[in-house]
Amino acid sequence: MAAEPAAAPPGPARADATPPDVPTILVVDDEDEVRAMLFEYLSGRGYAVVAAEDARAMFTVLESRPVDVVLLDRTMPGGDAMHLIPALRSRFDVGVILVTALSTDGDRVTGLETGADDYVCKPFNPRELAARIQTLLRRASARPKALPAPRSPEAADRRMAAVLCADVAGYVRLMNQDETGTMRALWDHRRELIDPTLAAHGGRLVKNTGDGFFAEFRAVSDACTAALAIQAGMTARNTGVAAGRRMQFRMGVNWCRVVADRDDIYGDGVNIAQRLQTLAEPGGICVSQLVADALREDDGVRVEAMGERHVKNISEPIAVFRLRRRD
Repeated sequence: MAAEPAAAPPGPARADATPPDVPTILVVDDEDEVRAMLFEYLSGRGYAVVAAEDARAMFTVLESRPVDVVLLDRTMPGGDAMHLIPALRSRFDVGVILVTALSTDGDRVTGLETGADDYVCKPFNPRELAARIQTLLRRASARPKALPAPRSPEAADRRMAAVLCADVAGYVRLMNQDETGTMRALWDHRRELIDPTLAAHGGRLVKNTGDGFFAEFRAVSDACTAALAIQAGMTARNTGVAAGRRMQFRMGVNWCRVVADRDDIYGDGVNIAQRLQTLAEPGGICVSQLVADALREDDGVRVEAMGERHVKNISEPIAVFRLRRRD
């Protein structure tokens, strides 16, 4: 018999009576005290709050009403959160904050890599949790909405796009030196620099890759301007950081036809963007011939030819250009 959503203290009205501008928070936890405490606290801060005691009840709620943020207990009856997050991401447009009593670095890292937007450790400060919810809601409102993806290959969304691929140079070394510090720094860069910059230039964050990300843009100039802005921002953020601890991205940009899925994009051109990224120096950007040809002098950038290069899984050599801001 399917589990019903857990009862909660009297609070916000039902889904059909909740004002559309009031964010809805779904609390998923098998502890009655935790659900009641969060229901009371978050309701008092103006959120519409619903609760579920296990995974089945969580999906029942999500299928019946819009939800903005899920507070997901790491361990609960009906499923491990690490296995539930991918299903949440594939089926619902919702933010996920992992709430865990397992405070090891490895557990938190795995949660973020699996797809959680943020995490807090039990016991937690309710004010901190509320601040993290507000930050996640601000990011979601600033980010362009993901383009709807088809459910069958025959109806696949095929379109031209400028694909930006980024990866942290020396990520394994940084993690070996300080796993927790590296993860926190990467998270801060994403929240404070990368996501806002992508949104400001009309980009769509396709996915985070653990140590990097893929994004797509409708115009080459937007992709290149965003890439340069992120790299300039990283240079500023690295000021005062010891050389061995600086986080630097390699980036690649290609203009190509993509096949869009709900949470990913595919195609040979996407692979080329990824290979271009590997050819960039730390803090640098490499672009394809198509990107170089599309840029104009008034875009405020310049390209420098690097010659043709053979790259993995691409049969023919590709022309590579270094992208710089015009002096």
